[in-house]
Amino acid sequence: MGCCSTRDSKDKSKFDIDPKAEEECMEIENTAMGLPSLISEARDMGLLDLENEKDPKIWDLWTYYLELNENAQWDPVLYEPWLDIKKIDSSKYNSDYPVSNATITFSHQIPLKILLEQLNVPEERMKWDKHFIRFEIVDGKFMNNYVTYRQIGAFGYKGDFLDRRVVAIYKDTVVIIFYAENDELRPPTKDFNRAKSIIGIHVIKVGNGKTVIQLVQQSDLNSALARLVAKLGPKKMKDWCKELVKRINSVHPNSAIQEQTLTV
Repeated sequence: MGCCSTRDSKDKSKFDIDPKAEEECMEIENTAMGLPSLISEARDMGLLDLENEKDPKIWDLWTYYLELNENAQWDPVLYEPWLDIKKIDSSKYNSDYPVSNATITFSHQIPLKILLEQLNVPEERMKWDKHFIRFEIVDGKFMNNYVTYRQIGAFGYKGDFLDRRVVAIYKDTVVIIFYAENDELRPPTKDFNRAKSIIGIHVIKVGNGKTVIQLVQQSDLNSALARLVAKLGPKKMKDWCKELVKRINSVHPNSAIQEQTLTV
């Protein structure tokens, strides 16, 4: 249970927990296990506290995420020991596309630098994400608050996203929050459907010596066909999660999920 067992107390809302106390609590638990602190890793990488972020859209998304986590009635999609996928059919932002909620539990603690590089560094992401055609940083301060441009392709669909991304520390977690940026920084082209990231939340935490990452996403692919098959999106997340796990295992052997557990 450790010193953080009170986090789940019914008598105290998680919103009332002092961020510094939460951070110190995780430091003690990880130190006892001989593990580096997630927050220490984050600060070494130059990440800042989310409370310093001034973008109102980031805070609107984060507040909504906390509400969904607390109150939404998620429908189960798939469960395996390493992966739990759920969904709801819509969000307050968009009623046409489902919101996917996938949680990956690694078997060990993964260095934060490796995980963030595989998700955020264009050269690394392009090595394993099969849907990416192009990925680049076009503006801002990487990786605190910046804008990315990506082109994706699958099953005859070709789309592109222009996203504002923030990577920050929140209590005992590291969060990646992203949403569709205005088109002025990279105008749409005729060869790609300009898609929109409606909700993009990745939450990384460490507990009991294991890294856990939760991915909550909703996207508008700006395609009639995509709208028709949108409800299949949460199920297809398993394929993406498998590729991420395989990549982490290849760059940090013996610290991710064993191949044989990644069932089809």
